[in-house]
This record gives sequence, C-alpha cells and structure tokens, in this order.
Amino acid sequence: MLKVLLVCGMSGAGKTTAQSALEDLGYMCIDNMPPTFIPQVVELVEKKGDFSPAKIGFIFDVKFHSVNNILAALVELREKQVEMEFLTELLFLEATDSVLLGRYRETRRKHPFASGSKTLEQAIEKERDLMQRIKEKSDVIIDTSGLNMKELTLRLTALFNEDNNLGIFNVMFMSFGFKHGVPKDADFVLDVRFLANPFYDKNLRYLTGKNMEVSNFVLENSEGRELFEKTKDYLSYILKKNKENGRNNFVIAIGCTGGQHRSVAIAEALFDSFKPKYLSFIMHRDMEMNQQEVFNRYKEDKKHIMKG
Repeated sequence: MLKVLLVCGMSGAGKTTAQSALEDLGYMCIDNMPPTFIPQVVELVEKKGDFSPAKIGFIFDVKFHSVNNILAALVELREKQVEMEFLTELLFLEATDSVLLGRYRETRRKHPFASGSKTLEQAIEKERDLMQRIKEKSDVIIDTSGLNMKELTLRLTALFNEDNNLGIFNVMFMSFGFKHGVPKDADFVLDVRFLANPFYDKNLRYLTGKNMEVSNFVLENSEGRELFEKTKDYLSYILKKNKENGRNNFVIAIGCTGGQHRSVAIAEALFDSFKPKYLSFIMHRDMEMNQQEVFNRYKEDKKHIMKG
C-alpha cells in the first residue's frame, strides 16, 4: 500500500532534518509542491504500481502555501484513500518559542515571517497562529525542543520505519531530566526520583545509567527491583491494549532529576525487556548534557578549593 506523508511545522522546528531522515527511510520527498497538485500526483503514483515509490512525502512551508490549500489537499486525500488503497498521514513539527528564538539567533537566518516592522518574536507568533489549524488535524505531533538532529532522526525512524517483521507498532523509551522539562510527546511518564540517587556517590557521580556500576546501584536493591517489575507488568498491559486499538507508536518517558543516572538505567532495562516483542528504540534526551554540567560543576568546585 502506498504511504503518503504530509509534513508541516514551525520554521526552525526541523523540517529539513525530517526530510533527510524520511528519504533515508525510503520516502520520495517533494519540497513545497503546490498543495492543489498533490492529489493528482498521488493518483498518478498509485496507478503506476510497481514502478513507483511505495512511500512519498510532501514538505510544506506556510510562507509559500495557504493553510486552506494544505487542508483542502489533506481532506481530498483522506476521501480518496479508502477507494484507491493508500494511507495518508499528517506530521507536524513544533518547538517552544524560546527554543525557536535560540535556533534562529544561533544560525542568524531570517525567519520567513520576519520583516522590517516585525521582530523575531512577532514572526514566530504569527506563524504559530497560522499553523494552529494544521496542527489540530495532524496525526503525529513531535515537539523538537529538547531534540538534536540525531535524536529527531531517531524519533522519525521509530515512527515511520516499517521494514521490520514485528509489525508497525513501535515503542520509544526516552530518559529525561525533570529539570530540563517533561517531553511533550510522551504517552506515559514514569517518575523515578524517589529512588536512591547515584549522584551522591562520588564514584558514580560522573558516570551514567549506561554504566554497569550505576545500573546495579539503581536496580540491584529491593526498591529498584520492585519498581522495575511492577512497571514492566503495567507496560505489558497498556502496550498490548494500545496495539490492539490501532496505535502505531507509543512513547514511554522515564524521568529523574537530571536525566543522567536513574532514568537512564531504568529506560535501558525496560528497553532490553520489551525489544524482543516490539520494535523498540531508546533515546537518552538529557544524559550527555547533564553529565557535562556535572563535569563543569566539578571543575568550578576544584578551582574554588585550590583558591581556598
């Protein structure tokens, strides 16, 4: 069956990265084609059968195309997909205003809605207002605020890679730090901050939950084992039910304070437990960033001690 994916989102939220990732997954991507032509192109591709791509993506920028035209193309595709036997999905990429501001200031690129009379903040606000109707119609929404290019590519691979023998349902295990914000696209959030914190052991402070010593500290005790077993039982149930209800992906976010030790160890253990049954992916959103913060803090402490 032909897969048709429309990709929209905020400028600076990662559409270019998404296009590259989708092309690596076998999508033939077309950038900024007039939306009114899309149903005709899909019809043509569908009729060609074996000589056509199995997956096609259309990337949009509302600077060049009206929201009404994009939504009209979406409605027409969804009306035709049952009769013509293809599947249409709409992916929306977003990020917080502060993150978009930072990305534009870092790259020094001009925002498509910026002008002499509009500040960058006003340009982002205008685009967000225009995009709201498209976002409401989206099948998949990814908040890229806490993701780098590699992590966004991993999320897209988890969502749209169908070259597997475990079915299209896939599970993303994501560790994070509450001090860096809760992932907005999480379907299930597990707070593990009640577990003993390896940060306070000077031999473990600069390691991560991927190190055996930290993993043992977190899991090889009665509290850690009980949390893992009860979480595994609960996830077994909700993943099974979500798959039965037609979901094609599920994001499980595990959080501790910084996202370096406890959440990473639990996420790794859950990933290992579920990957034989589901197409599973793992991402440690804040691990490296928090580890670097700890190293930097150590350097400052060391300087202070030497001065004293």
